[in-house]
Amino acid sequence: MKTRSIIFDTDIGTDVDDALALAVILGEPGIDLRAVTTVYGDTLLRARLTARYARLAGREVVAHIGERDTLSGRPIWWAGHEGTLHDDLEAEPVGRRSGVDVLIDEVIAHPGEIDVVAVGPLTNIATAIER
Repeated sequence: MKTRSIIFDTDIGTDVDDALALAVILGEPGIDLRAVTTVYGDTLLRARLTARYARLAGREVVAHIGERDTLSGRPIWWAGHEGTLHDDLEAEPVGRRSGVDVLIDEVIAHPGEIDVVAVGPLTNIATAIER
């Protein structure tokens, strides 16, 4: 089986779909998760949730904080309960580099070898293309 290298770009936290996608990625031996980037709204909280869910699955993942705002200028929809059931979430590690920089650097360093799995708003992708 050929291994696929991916970057997971996510707005994890508001609905269960992104957490399920992360679980599938982490559980698939044919996927090399190169990076995780967060997008939309409280991207710091989303990065911490990603790290927590990965740790619960027995993996260490550090997510990189991406763009908070949409390019359209539409207001961010935020339910307000995200992360409230997780104790000590602020202790979860987050990446030091911006999510957009990580996307750009990984794709340029490995042309044609990385698939970007974007399951949230495409703001990080659009910003990377603009740069």
